[in-house]
Order: sequence, then structure tokens, then C-alpha cells
Amino acid sequence: MEYIDKLINKSKKAQNKIKEKNQKFLNKLTIAAAWSIYKDENAKLLAGMAVADTGLGNVTDKIKKNKNKIIGSLSDILNTKTRGTIIDDKTKGIKVLAKPIGVIASLTPSTNAAATPANHIMFALKCGNSIIISPSPKAQRTVIKLVKLVRRNLVKLKAPADLVQCVSIKNSLEITKDLSSKAD
Repeated sequence: MEYIDKLINKSKKAQNKIKEKNQKFLNKLTIAAAWSIYKDENAKLLAGMAVADTGLGNVTDKIKKNKNKIIGSLSDILNTKTRGTIIDDKTKGIKVLAKPIGVIASLTPSTNAAATPANHIMFALKCGNSIIISPSPKAQRTVIKLVKLVRRNLVKLKAPADLVQCVSIKNSLEITKDLSSKAD
């Protein structure tokens, strides 16, 4: 599909712009993505949208889930090295290098309309990858808002907004399959 091809192309161009960036920069991107959902006003907004859009859960619990899941994941990954030499054991002659895979396709459910895509975004950016999210149709409005918040924070760091994208046309199984088959 031409639509997915355009998203993939923009995603690869954005990723290419950060290919020489260091771990410190990737960490900043990861924190910016986390802040996009953790910030009180955003956590409340996204929780309210998720409940209204999907009919699942309640706002108070979604706020807690959004904040707790994000801060937990961020604390788990922030000090992990994901770029360059990870292991250099000269005695065993083993050297392990980490580099980005490319464009990540994220398929996200209605049950976690904000927390799951936010985590996927953090994980992708932490490793220097770009990501395109294919949300469930019920959660699409919420995910689009989350992606807008993340993109705004990326631009503040002078990073390409297209590192994080979302299927914004009426989503379908066909579109999701196309994205999955074309992503890295």
C-alpha cells in the first residue's frame, strides 16, 4: 500500500538523521517519550481518551497504569547501553556491538491504548530505531494524540519527529499486515 510505503520512507529518513548520535542522545529521546505520557496533564488526558474511546477500564486506574508502567520501564532501561560496544572481552576474543535494527512496527491493543505504545516508543528510541504504531481501531484517536505529544518533545531536542509515527487513516487488518511485512 502506498500509504505504508510513505510512512516507512519517512521513518527511514528520520532514523538516518540520528544514526551517528551517541547513547546520551538516545537516552534523552527515551526520557522525552516517557515524559510525554508521564506528565500529569498528559497522563490524565490520555487516560480519559482511552476510556472514552475503548470503553475499557476507568480513568483513575488508567492514569496510575500509564504513569507506573512508564516510570518502571524507564528505570529498567535507562542505564542499559544500546549503542556501540557492549562487551569487549579481550581474553575470550569476544566483542559484542549494538546497532539499530531499523523501522519497528508496533501493533497495539485497545486494552492499553496509551501505556503500551508509549513503552514501545521508548524501547525503539532507546535503541536508535524509528517506530510506526498500528493501533487498534478503537484506540486510534488516543494513540494519535500520544504520538503528537511525543513528536513535539522530540522536536524540542532537535530530533526528527518522524522517528515516531502512527497509522492515522482508518486502520484495518490489511494496513497492519502491510506495515508488519515492510518494517524491519
